[in-house]
Amino acid sequence: MPEPAASPKPFDPFSGKPDTSLPPPVINIDMALSNAKQRKESLAEAPAEAPPPEEEEAQPQEEISASPPDEEGKSSIPSRKLDALIGLENVKARVRQLIDQAVFNAARIREGLPPITTSYHLVFTGNPGTGKTTVARIVGAIYERLGLLEKGHVVEVDRSGLVGQYLGQTGPKVTAAFDKAMGGVLFIDEAYSLAARRSDGAADVFGQDAINTIVKLMEDRRSHLAVIAAGYTEEMDDFLEANPGLRSRFGTIIEFEDYSPEDLTRIFAGFCQANKVEATPEAKDKVLLLMTRLWAGKGKHFGNARETRNVFEASLANMASRVSRMDNPGGDDLKTILPEDIPEISVFRRKNGSGDGSSGSSLYDERKEVLSPTPKGAPRRKGPGVTREKTITTYNGRQRNSQRTA
Repeated sequence: MPEPAASPKPFDPFSGKPDTSLPPPVINIDMALSNAKQRKESLAEAPAEAPPPEEEEAQPQEEISASPPDEEGKSSIPSRKLDALIGLENVKARVRQLIDQAVFNAARIREGLPPITTSYHLVFTGNPGTGKTTVARIVGAIYERLGLLEKGHVVEVDRSGLVGQYLGQTGPKVTAAFDKAMGGVLFIDEAYSLAARRSDGAADVFGQDAINTIVKLMEDRRSHLAVIAAGYTEEMDDFLEANPGLRSRFGTIIEFEDYSPEDLTRIFAGFCQANKVEATPEAKDKVLLLMTRLWAGKGKHFGNARETRNVFEASLANMASRVSRMDNPGGDDLKTILPEDIPEISVFRRKNGSGDGSSGSSLYDERKEVLSPTPKGAPRRKGPGVTREKTITTYNGRQRNSQRTA
């Protein structure tokens, strides 16, 4: 009797390869100073690996848990996993600067010079689905490998993990989170929520208590862990202003930009590869057009790779409905996504169920798409070339006429 097929390995939506968890993460500067030379040499002597072959299909990306290195060891060096991520070129460059600073300090230590004081606390800003959690795990592993952290593990918390329900509970909860992250990274997701005000405009005393405790512990334990705070760009600016000493304790702010339509299409292809399905060339073209329209009409909190996953899952649902109506579907039928399986833009026009996309948090707003410039590399829409006039209501309520080609 044949053995049942093994379950496919979870895939990292940012690299598209089997989810290769980084070593459990954590910081101890004393140990780092004493072992810097040994760690630096071991990193330099690591065998060079041939770059992975280029694939037509790209990798899915979304923030997921790290997992042990795969059997081929292709992600055993954290910096290689960083390089394998789709897009995020600005993020990669900033992280490489952090690596260069650590290597520079290690060289000074070997020569008997004191290291240059550098803060390894970070702020990640940007929309969801841009890989902030994944990059935080990679940073933890890189810090550990360079001797900046004892273990490099990442402890993830949000407001609920730091703020108590009653006065006197918040401080101990924040301290407990720091205790758990000792030797590694404390990753505070949606950190701006700690600085949010109540509905009546008054300050949130619980959130402020958490921020004040974080500032104190960041200073007291700066040699034993790194803190990474993440959230939306504008809101994180409010968070950094919530305490006079908070901004100065974060040495680097890294902006995670939204993915381009081409990157989102590569991420879709990665989801296909991970699930052993294939999209026809025509289906891929339709995905690119859909991603271009979603990108052009994106709202303030566009979900990036998370929205790509939604598109992929909707495509699978349409594919399943189509194939289930066949009498005897074959192997190709069960693994091929056709153009008609790709959802239409109307599926994503609203999330509030109002039907007109006029209120609520909208993933896609057709009015905004009409007024938005076509992203670089986006395919031109085909049509008979007839120019039509359309009245467009902008967000401030004004109306104006706009010429557009059908």
